[in-house]
Amino acid sequence: MKNTAEPLQIIHTDPSSEEWAHPGIEYYDNVIYFGHPNGKALVAIDLTSLKERSWSLPSTEIHDIALGTYDDQLTAWVADPGLKARPLSGYEYDTRIGGVVVVDLASGQSHRLVNTGSSLLDLGRWRPTSVGLETRDQKVTAVWVADGYGDGLVHRISIDGKVLLTLDGADSGRAFDCPHGLLVRTVEGECEIIIADRGNHRLVHITLDGNFVRETTHPLIRDPSGLASTTDSVVVTELSGYLIEVTDDGDVRVIAGHPTSGQSGWPNIADAGRVLARPQLSDFAPRSPHGVSADPSGKVYFSEWIIGGRIAALP
Repeated sequence: MKNTAEPLQIIHTDPSSEEWAHPGIEYYDNVIYFGHPNGKALVAIDLTSLKERSWSLPSTEIHDIALGTYDDQLTAWVADPGLKARPLSGYEYDTRIGGVVVVDLASGQSHRLVNTGSSLLDLGRWRPTSVGLETRDQKVTAVWVADGYGDGLVHRISIDGKVLLTLDGADSGRAFDCPHGLLVRTVEGECEIIIADRGNHRLVHITLDGNFVRETTHPLIRDPSGLASTTDSVVVTELSGYLIEVTDDGDVRVIAGHPTSGQSGWPNIADAGRVLARPQLSDFAPRSPHGVSADPSGKVYFSEWIIGGRIAALP
């Protein structure tokens, strides 16, 4: 495996922050959207002007983001697992109710896709890790949600919050084990759902009707976390320190980084195995890539799961 040949393009980082960032990221119309390290704000940076904007959200963590048109407005759909490692508690988890937060970016108003009383909230196990949008005529028609930190299920949900379909992965031969990432992808007019089934070290491909199509396995697919689509491939973040590309022809290759896990306190560093701190980061490679997105040209942007966070692009 290899590092990138040129330095990463650093878009945002906060080395002074003690918050353990665990964010999603999304490219849309020359703007990068990502979760603030504190998990309570959505941040946007215009890649031309470098102007920054943010929206405060009723969230615990902005773990994944999808953008689309809803009620004729650009809207962000945020997967909030309701879990956040907080510095004041020694990075013990702050645990709240998870959900999908829907944000009108023009007004800043937000609501929850699934409201109190839904069966998804039973026993507090609703902990979404990823969200993808089904669209028609460039408008959102349904939402796909991976409950990676909860019951390990994948749901198709209407835009008014009704559960239309629930999948456990069993028809693929194995039930999902932490379906962490999810991508709605259209290739040559055909739409499919790809799931980063992290605990099973595979990608699972299904139809919009929920039918299993195939799985992708490879020695490089170890801890798949985030997914992004390019013209002829899917980019996958591997949490232990690298990104891979899976082409539509079935080739799998590393495009940045190398495994870095196994160290005390990883992905951070630990003093005597107890006190966590941000490590020194390489300018040339990710340490713990988490979310990922790509622009129409295929340029890849990713977030990192680390104290203070880092948002970067591959050169």
